[in-house]
Amino acid sequence: MVRTSTEQGINDRAQGGQMVGLADSTGRPFYYLASGGQCAADCLTRWRPAIADPRATATGDFSLLSLDDGKRQWAFRGKALYVSASGPSLSDPLRLPDWNMLDPPSTLGLQLTEGEDGMKLTIVDPNLWTRAPFNIGVAEYRLAPGHLLALGVSGSNPMGRPLYLFSGAPQQEQALPAMFKPAPAPGLAVTIGDFTVRERADSSRQWAYRGAPLYTCDCDVSVGDVNGAGAAPGISPALLFRYFVPAEVTIVKDNLSVGRMVQAKTGKTLYFRDRLEDDYIPDHARPGLGTNDPKVGALLGLSHCSQRCEKEWLPLLASKDAQPQGFWSLYERPDGKRQWAYKNYAIYTHADEAPGSLDGNETYLVQFADGHGNDALPKEFGMGLNWRAVVP
Repeated sequence: MVRTSTEQGINDRAQGGQMVGLADSTGRPFYYLASGGQCAADCLTRWRPAIADPRATATGDFSLLSLDDGKRQWAFRGKALYVSASGPSLSDPLRLPDWNMLDPPSTLGLQLTEGEDGMKLTIVDPNLWTRAPFNIGVAEYRLAPGHLLALGVSGSNPMGRPLYLFSGAPQQEQALPAMFKPAPAPGLAVTIGDFTVRERADSSRQWAYRGAPLYTCDCDVSVGDVNGAGAAPGISPALLFRYFVPAEVTIVKDNLSVGRMVQAKTGKTLYFRDRLEDDYIPDHARPGLGTNDPKVGALLGLSHCSQRCEKEWLPLLASKDAQPQGFWSLYERPDGKRQWAYKNYAIYTHADEAPGSLDGNETYLVQFADGHGNDALPKEFGMGLNWRAVVP
């Protein structure tokens, strides 16, 4: 589930670890009419408009359509969004379908409703709508986090090299560090889509996106690097679709994977507790979703960590005005506070751990009923539990 960073009640759903599609706040996937236009008459008996929260505002690729009853409907890239009338109701608790990252989903009507009445699942893939020069593509960067313009994307190099937009003052551009290099445009290059060619003072040619010149950074030396972010005034990753991250969380790079998440205020590593499995797969070898099955996170909820447990493992609490977005949702706690969850896994820090430490990673609790007074853990915990650092 990946929501946009600004929309109320809109999120994305990751399916099979590859496909990312829009969904509402309860996880119901959004559809649009492939032919364009809006659903009417009999169509509205099977599909309901994706109604926006009264506080919502249009932003980026998301717009709002006014309906006859005074309500507003979400649209994505100009296409009106709908949910299946036979899908789960808004009052139903979020429970992800019974699938893992290696198998496509087969419940919630994802397969059955595709194509009915000309409806299509709303998939978030900027490659589908971005017209780009031959040497520029789009790749998903976890550290960004989101879909990023990249130079040299190809079948053999799916990540390419990340591109940065410059949106500052001319004097700031002149003062850019030497590690930022203009994204070169060939001599015969012409405008394509939102990409234009900029003539530089030295007569070289540079690609620009929506008027902002594009740069690479020599500081990006490994696959997945976005080290140029924030390295100079006016420079930012050329994100086409940004994933939401709560204000309480920051993503940093380390050798655990392509990055890990830390508490923004303290720099302490964030952890979640997962079921221990015989066929354990480390994060760096997992598919695109990174962590384990979100359905398991929803099953465990807050039940795995008691009051005694929370003296060692501290819940990552959300502010009063926090809204669930994207992979991030909220659990209501017994004390009335709210706790952040990532892909349905409740998130914690370790009380005795120093900022930047990973000592709590892979901390196990394995317990079997052995006939000697040792009781097995509840069946939803599987053969045991282990704490794991949160990776994007």
